[in-house]
Amino acid sequence: MAAGIWGQFAGNLALVVLVIAMWAHVSIWYKRFIGGSEKLLFGAIAGCTSVGAMLLAVQFHPGIYLDLRFAPLALAAVPTWR
Repeated sequence: MAAGIWGQFAGNLALVVLVIAMWAHVSIWYKRFIGGSEKLLFGAIAGCTSVGAMLLAVQFHPGIYLDLRFAPLALAAVPTWR
């Protein structure tokens, strides 16, 4: 059972890492097209990633769920100095 929990948690981590990596890759190419709305778009993507992480939550014990919903929200809150 423990291997199943860690496998599910790894899937949750994979979702968060994949979306953040895709954003880092795509934002370089489309920076000139999205202009000033880059922060707004990143916040929306981080919010959708958090919802996806909540949908992939792991039940650790009955009534106790673990997920990575705060990782993309914390990254969205980091100020960018440009």
